[in-house]
Amino acid sequence: MESQGLVSVSETAGDGSPRQIQRERKFAGCLTRTETCACYPCCCCCFPIEGGVKALGILNAVGGICIILLLAFSEQQQRALEPFAEAFGIPLSVLLCINLIQNGVSICAGICAILAVEQKSARLAKWFFYVNLYMFVFALVYNLFTLAHQGGIEASMKKTYREKVEQQFAAMKESPTFANADSETLASLDAQKENTLAISDRVVSAGLSYMWLSLVFGLMYLFYLVYVSWSLSVKYEEASGSVSSRDARAMPVSFALVNRSGQAVAPFSAEPQSPQAGEGPPPSAPPFQVV
Repeated sequence: MESQGLVSVSETAGDGSPRQIQRERKFAGCLTRTETCACYPCCCCCFPIEGGVKALGILNAVGGICIILLLAFSEQQQRALEPFAEAFGIPLSVLLCINLIQNGVSICAGICAILAVEQKSARLAKWFFYVNLYMFVFALVYNLFTLAHQGGIEASMKKTYREKVEQQFAAMKESPTFANADSETLASLDAQKENTLAISDRVVSAGLSYMWLSLVFGLMYLFYLVYVSWSLSVKYEEASGSVSSRDARAMPVSFALVNRSGQAVAPFSAEPQSPQAGEGPPPSAPPFQVV
């Protein structure tokens, strides 16, 4: 029996006899169901949970579509994943497929959230919760794997940027501007190249040193999505359960009386009737069954 955020739990009393107690339903053992959805991560404003979930669903769907289009048609975005693929030891095509699948799941989650709110469906809300839970677990494993290979990612990114800088300065030396330059000008150009390489290395190291912070914020957002979707599913489950119980109480109980041969018997009064004067006892009623 579950209603109004309560769940029945079996517990053994002090005398050893079992008993049923009512406890409040909690998420992860500590959080109760929420009725609002806060703006993440600033929490500057709050919305009703249904409006917030619908907005998050639209955001997930639109964001997933945009990322899929970028990964599919932007060569620059594909090359941005090369250091990660090299550090992970997998082909770039495999990493692209993983990212495309994850963003496809994000689109499905957004559509499921929109339909759940529009139809007020407990089943769709539960599916929205399950999809968000899967995305959180996958992101947790992926982020831990990324942090474990942070050194390889940093080395691969430095190598990639060094190659780009080398190509740029090689093209500059072959240009008409530096074709007939003296040795002093070429030496100054080489010094500028070394400074650029040093700056790019420092930028890569500084950026990756704070990579864990962005991963944590992403995990917190996914965890909040799981919590909000769980709250919505519990709300719709309680609403559907209360409607079902009201319908069951309002449903009339009808039954018919039939005898052993299957023929219907007319209803009779439960009050005994005294026989009239000059009449014998009333005939006994045929045996009947309640169906």
